Amino acid sequence: MELFLILAVIVGFIYYRRRGTKIVDDFSDLGKWAVVTGATDGIGKSFAFQLARKGFSVALISRSKDKLENVAKEIENQCSVSTKIVQADFTSVDPEMYARIAEELKNLDVGVLLNNVGTTTPHPEYFVALEKHHSYIYQDIINCNIASVVQMSRILLPGMIERRRGLIVNISSGLSIFPAPLHALYGGTKGFVTKFSKDLDIECRDKGVHVHALTTGLVATKLSGVFKTNFFTPSPDEYVKSALEKVLNHQICDGYIGHQILSDIASVIAFIAPGFLGSKILERFLKLQKSGTRKCAECNST
Repeated sequence: MELFLILAVIVGFIYYRRRGTKIVDDFSDLGKWAVVTGATDGIGKSFAFQLARKGFSVALISRSKDKLENVAKEIENQCSVSTKIVQADFTSVDPEMYARIAEELKNLDVGVLLNNVGTTTPHPEYFVALEKHHSYIYQDIINCNIASVVQMSRILLPGMIERRRGLIVNISSGLSIFPAPLHALYGGTKGFVTKFSKDLDIECRDKGVHVHALTTGLVATKLSGVFKTNFFTPSPDEYVKSALEKVLNHQICDGYIGHQILSDIASVIAFIAPGFLGSKILERFLKLQKSGTRKCAECNST
């Protein structure tokens, strides 16, 4: 009887996570422009292209001017929409940079803000051990993963509320929910993104604006360091195509069926044996730490 009750609770929990209610009908009435941060690589670039294919003009924000110009040209040629580029290094919290971004975007009818930009450590590592070769990374991760989301929302949310329409999608991580040993700082910053998104959505939903968090799993990108795709590790295009459908129905979700299955399995393990999941993740990341340290130029510079 007890086992039956446990299984019933687990099945009910999984069903609860997977259920969806229509939050946004579609993208067509949100506004003319989409703004994408970290728009020149990986899923950010894919989001920019796929939003352009839905008819949005796209404002691309990233660090490399050359890459921005190339991506903007590709989008204009392939999708026949307008683009705008804004060069910005989100590892900085320079108030003048954010003032410049606000000035560049102030006259745009922005319907979608895609807070995608993010960074992590070059390889899994103990928090205290980063000090020796990667001391700069502490603040870079906080600035890029947290400050960018707060500042871009601060800049664009008032206009969305005034027009009573808009969608903010914040790219979080499955590591914001499950244990992230050797990625404690990254997981912690993504935990902020998930919580901030949930609470901001409650503030804004009766004003016609919705805020979503995508608790993304592994995608084959430069940031993840994984380049082989499979059912559980999609390409950026495959992930984004799925995620753009999911955000219409879920305020917070994994965005992709393969990630959702792994997340549900992890939830069951955490429910049955809370300490086991963390220890297995630590074991996995320790293996990656050893191989990553061997390949890391900064780690082997002295």
